[in-house]
Amino acid sequence: AKDIYDDALTIEDPNLRVHFDGLADLTKAATQLHFHLDIPHFAPGPLHLSEKYADAIVSLRSQVDVAGLDPNHLNGYLAIDSLQMSHVGEKVVMKQLLLEAQSEKSTVPNAKKTLKLTGDYFTACASGNFDYAALATSLMKQVER
Repeated sequence: AKDIYDDALTIEDPNLRVHFDGLADLTKAATQLHFHLDIPHFAPGPLHLSEKYADAIVSLRSQVDVAGLDPNHLNGYLAIDSLQMSHVGEKVVMKQLLLEAQSEKSTVPNAKKTLKLTGDYFTACASGNFDYAALATSLMKQVER
């Protein structure tokens, strides 16, 4: 089917090395993402993707297991392992970052959602009736301050 990818993909470029292995099923009937994504080398500057981080080098390993088409009814997790970013002589390392989303399977408008973020330096949890997109926008505004 045209909306299902269940295979491996490798990109070997001097500025981007990526290996994807798993399933991305984007059919409306049963959207599922279950894959491993390894990015051993990513240089956004030479690819003209970031002026601010033109000299940055990023690497990470991740695993995704998510079910649901609507972002406000997601169930699953995104685990990032060994995130490293080097920029202008400084290096940031995060051994683990786990984002877990759980939504009640309900057609009730006020269905409870839980979003938990756990990392080396913090743990955060939000639970209640909220819109994921609005929550992300609010958090980005706070980070930009």
